[in-house]
Amino acid sequence: MIEERRLEKLEHVSEYILTYHHIEKIKKEIEEARIKTTKRSIFETIDNVCEKKGVVAKKMVTIGQYSKEILKAVKKHKIDLIVLEFVRSSLLYFQIFEKSPVPVWVEGVKH
Repeated sequence: MIEERRLEKLEHVSEYILTYHHIEKIKKEIEEARIKTTKRSIFETIDNVCEKKGVVAKKMVTIGQYSKEILKAVKKHKIDLIVLEFVRSSLLYFQIFEKSPVPVWVEGVKH
C-alpha cells in the first residue's frame, strides 16, 4: 500500500518550482520505486508468514488511502480474509476492523 497523501504533499510543495509535467514524472518515479521496494521486502515477509501458516495469499500494491484501498480491494477481488502486520501505533486498523465485511487476521512479525 502506497499512501497517497505523501504524493499529494510532494505536489503541493513543488507546484511553485516545477512544471506539472515534472511533478507528474517525479510522482511516477516515486511510485515505481515504492512498488519495487514493496515487492522486494514486504512480499518476502508475506510469503514467509503464509508458508508457515499454510495460507495462500494474493499480493498486490495499490496507491491511495490505506484503509479505503484495502476495503476496496476486498470487494473488487472477492477477498475472504485480510492479513495485516501488527504495528502498535497504527490507528488506521480501526477503520478496517469496523468496516471490513470479512475477517481480519493481525500477524505479529518479528524484525
